[in-house]
Amino acid sequence: PAETLLYRNAGGTPTGPVWASDNSYHGCQDLAWGDVDGVGEDDLATIHFGNGHVRVYLNRAGALDSIPSWHYDLASSGTAMPRRIGR
Repeated sequence: PAETLLYRNAGGTPTGPVWASDNSYHGCQDLAWGDVDGVGEDDLATIHFGNGHVRVYLNRAGALDSIPSWHYDLASSGTAMPRRIGR
């Protein structure tokens, strides 16, 4: 199964999923949006606090990568995720 799914809010009703990660990483506990690569489109960052896995999915012309464009695995647990990421 997909580890992280995004749904569109259509007038208060979730529809989709409209995006799914294609990654062996499981357990997204928080996410943040921001323009990581500076091209004017919000990219997606996810974190699993229990094991400290951070994944960034770049937005390329309105479509998020399904495989992380960047990742970081902390040696232990994570403690925070910024509400807004990017430049």
